[in-house]
Amino acid sequence: MNNAINRAAQPGATASSVLFPTGDRSSIYSFPPTALSDPADAECYFSALLSQPPILNPRGAVGLLAGPATYFLSGDPSTDYCLSYLRAVAANVDGLVDAVRGTSSAAGRSSTTEAKFVADVLQATGGAAVRCQVRSDISHTGVIPALAKIASVPLLEEAETSIETVQSISSGGNSVLTPAHLVLMQCCLLSGHYRFATKFASLHPVYAVRPGIFPISSENYLRYFYYMGMIHIGSDDLRSAVHCFSICLTIPSQIVSAITIAARKKMLLCNCLLCEDEGDNTSTSIAPNGDGKGTQLSYGAQRLLDIPISASPAVSRFLGAAVTATSSLSLSQDSVAPQTSMSLDPELDRHQGAVGASSSQASSPLIFEGGRNRDNERKYHGLGVYGDMVKAYHSGDIANFERIVTKASSLLVADGNFGLANQLRVGMNHRAVRKLSNIYEAISLEKIGSLLALEGGTSEAETLLLEMVAVKRRHADVFFTAEPFEAKIDHQNGMVYFGKEHGYQDNDLDESDWDSEQRQEALKERMMQCMNLAEKIRSLDVKITTSTKYQSVVAREATVKVAVGSGGGAPIAPRGVAEF
Repeated sequence: MNNAINRAAQPGATASSVLFPTGDRSSIYSFPPTALSDPADAECYFSALLSQPPILNPRGAVGLLAGPATYFLSGDPSTDYCLSYLRAVAANVDGLVDAVRGTSSAAGRSSTTEAKFVADVLQATGGAAVRCQVRSDISHTGVIPALAKIASVPLLEEAETSIETVQSISSGGNSVLTPAHLVLMQCCLLSGHYRFATKFASLHPVYAVRPGIFPISSENYLRYFYYMGMIHIGSDDLRSAVHCFSICLTIPSQIVSAITIAARKKMLLCNCLLCEDEGDNTSTSIAPNGDGKGTQLSYGAQRLLDIPISASPAVSRFLGAAVTATSSLSLSQDSVAPQTSMSLDPELDRHQGAVGASSSQASSPLIFEGGRNRDNERKYHGLGVYGDMVKAYHSGDIANFERIVTKASSLLVADGNFGLANQLRVGMNHRAVRKLSNIYEAISLEKIGSLLALEGGTSEAETLLLEMVAVKRRHADVFFTAEPFEAKIDHQNGMVYFGKEHGYQDNDLDESDWDSEQRQEALKERMMQCMNLAEKIRSLDVKITTSTKYQSVVAREATVKVAVGSGGGAPIAPRGVAEF
């Protein structure tokens, strides 16, 4: 360990000189991948990389970081070691950036080995980040801005003359997918920095994949857009998430990747949250006892299950067969989730100790009634369950949807989609209430709770209504709120009144949510109300002053005033409206 550190501290040191001191690059690293197993060596290693001021040559530090890459990828490092490694990457980011610039320049194109070392460091960074249990710890290491700096380095190859590339390089950006992009999105996803990731992706969009400098595989391409899709879900941008998942489905391929299957599952759920209510009541039911059997597949549900037209034939055949082969499945009470050796969901990865994505297949199937769907679910990895969820969601059959989610909960948790399924359940309640508002002008809270099968009864129904009124246009893309939902609750009678005429008073209007046309219409309506009121007052004044009763009262008051002025009579008493 000390020898490797000394080589890294020499002037002019490079990653190759640190790892291959004899110059024989055909041999394995002279730095033992398991060297950090010894606590003394680990302390010496991290002290050198984190020393202030730095004692290592920047390019030599790259070799020192690349040495134990295998240990962080397939070994069993502790959380403290992983955090220390992330800090070391952040502290020596300048050396990594210099290595990337050197291999992408005209003078350094022959030294592609340096790029391989950088790729090894980035892979080890992703492996270390996955093993960090507390996501805020990743942020504190400073590795995220360091990865963003590496991913922003412009890459220039001999054959690059496209307008997009020139524009990207001239603006200081990088349009070519690199391992740094992948690991950056992975770390942002693990640490919850969704906004930072989306902003970086918008400033540095990926337009090309050129493996000339960095080794980029189809799995890297899929993982990048899969991570981006999950990041967009975390940012409440479901449309962008669907776009990223669709890219995972449309990549040219001859086989179906596990990442493609995972993207298809999330894409189906996101499409349900984004779909618009087109009034298709072919199989609509809000009764709590609906079983979902024998319903005709409506156009809207079929549209949600459609496969992108640009998907490769292999993917189209597989996904199409997954829908048709399990379209009428019935889950049993003892259904179990497929167990995979590695998950695509970062939260599950932490518990399983997995690194990145995997193309491994499921080893145990769901168990279904009758047993005839076991092979299908093993073959299609639970895609049929998601198809049934889509159909139940679009039909509005809350009872059937809950039954599917309950019996497939282990599958949803394993896929990392249980939260999206719960959002769909809330969305079904919103849709059901809107359909009720189209049928009833007034309905009791108790009946709403009964029709929607709400466990909390009237209290949960009231909470649901208040939530729908509060969100108004804020979630217009999610819960079918093309028009703001308006309702008024009568607590005394336990009734709900739907519609604008019952939903609010004038002092409750929030004009910040209106467009100009609505604002002008509301202003016009208020002005008309004021003019009508003024006209009524004027008519009342004319009617009173010209009435015989008013004239007699005025004459009597004049007589009284004369009497009071001469010292007799009583003072004038206040008059009431009834006298006129």
